[in-house]
Amino acid sequence: IDEDRLIANSLSSMPLVFNAFGPMAIDVKLATKVFRQLLPHFVHSVESIAFEHSPGRREDRFLADRSAFDVAVHVKTPEGGAGIVYVEVKYTEDMAGPAARWRDRYDEALKDVRLYKNPDSPILRSAPIEQLMREHALAQLAVDNGIIPRAMFIAIGPRLNRRANAAFVVY
Repeated sequence: IDEDRLIANSLSSMPLVFNAFGPMAIDVKLATKVFRQLLPHFVHSVESIAFEHSPGRREDRFLADRSAFDVAVHVKTPEGGAGIVYVEVKYTEDMAGPAARWRDRYDEALKDVRLYKNPDSPILRSAPIEQLMREHALAQLAVDNGIIPRAMFIAIGPRLNRRANAAFVVY
């Protein structure tokens, strides 16, 4: 957690994540009410919430980098199994880049996760799409590597952040 960013830029996503999800991390009953309403087919109850979370930072079986989600909401699904809702939040960020340094592991992961019709598509490698691709792939790799049986990746941004919303739509 970047303490300078957390304290000095209250409009960045990190403070927003703590302000929005902090009360739910403390009160899982509140979190359950919120997430049951948002994702009723995926969430029966919220078990815990973790911030700046990665299922395998720098591990080769994942992305071999420092990719992490803003929030990981550990849930029980309606079927009674375990699940995680991985969340990326973009508040004021324009997602203009720069893109992460491309690694060979990303090319492998794009094929491994079976999420994309064309894993060789240049758009998956371009800012701002590549960040969403990395995180979505990381969520799938958490399932594929047995960390969790089910995962969902969601991105959240305000409607007036047109660039972030355009990236969400394109992705």
